[in-house]
Amino acid sequence: MAAAIAFIHMSTAGCNLGSQSRMPEERGKGMDPSHPIEKRRDHQAARTLLDSQIHALNLPTVQPDSFNYLAPLSLYQREKPYKCQLPGPCFGKDARMNNLVSQNYPTVISNVAGHEGLFTLDQSGFEFARCSLASGVGVDSQWSDDSVVNGYLPDLAQWLKTRLGCRDVFCYAYNFRRHGTDHLQAVGKGLAYDVKPPFFRVHCDASEATCLERLRLYFPGSYTTILQSRVRFLNIWRPISPAPVEDCPLALCDFRTVDHADLVPMDIVYPHFVDEAYEVQYNPAHRWFYKKGMEQDDVVVFKLFDSLKGEATVCPHSAFVNPEARQTKVRRASIEVKVIVVG
Repeated sequence: MAAAIAFIHMSTAGCNLGSQSRMPEERGKGMDPSHPIEKRRDHQAARTLLDSQIHALNLPTVQPDSFNYLAPLSLYQREKPYKCQLPGPCFGKDARMNNLVSQNYPTVISNVAGHEGLFTLDQSGFEFARCSLASGVGVDSQWSDDSVVNGYLPDLAQWLKTRLGCRDVFCYAYNFRRHGTDHLQAVGKGLAYDVKPPFFRVHCDASEATCLERLRLYFPGSYTTILQSRVRFLNIWRPISPAPVEDCPLALCDFRTVDHADLVPMDIVYPHFVDEAYEVQYNPAHRWFYKKGMEQDDVVVFKLFDSLKGEATVCPHSAFVNPEARQTKVRRASIEVKVIVVG
């Protein structure tokens, strides 16, 4: 059940999920110039402070052989980036299913292990935490769609309510990813879930416009009321490998180093709606971080959207192949859960 809709609601006030249908047509506006990325007058000061902290801590770093951004092509001045998730036979074998071109940039990624507290969700757009798994769920071979929907998602929603002090948590989608494993290989290995490979290009999972559209889609009768409270869209990423993740970690870009112009709205075309995410173009000001050796009780929570102005709102991220772990025999497996947090 890749990218499954798995609606789990932990709440003190009831709301109902509307039926899934076509997303609204408004597209491609990207972020408003009044977005906090643009409005923060101390943006450069925040970057300078972050650099001084990194320098003072002397964090260990890695530089992968390949770290991809969206290429800065003139094409995207006249044609919006897109990828099509429709079945190929609908268009014929010569149909172009996307217009995305990657470009590799030398990138240094700092290991934050031991200094996780330096990064917070509201300041950096991500934070690392410990979130113990319930008994009975452990390594990737023990997971299934049933264990996720009936066990992991309710437990995760309750953990988020406690950690964030929010009123409602709605889990609406999840994915499994496994390095070096495609769908057919997953079936051959006897895994009880569908699987995607890690994604090796910098991106943000959803644009501000699409998050608001999803909110309206899921809660058509209470959309306006919900927006009177703070609304956050978050992704919670957890390794489920049988050993600490070494070969293919997740890198996250600190929000304080992201400019509005770096984010390029991109359409994802499904049979029933058109979604929108952000591709990201290279900026030498970006500062990248990961946590070496994440274990099954480690999670990283990062933002897709936040309605509270003045806080971090997005978190560009990408998987990368760690050059220090080329000989590892244990491949990364992970689960990511997308949630709406209200209050």
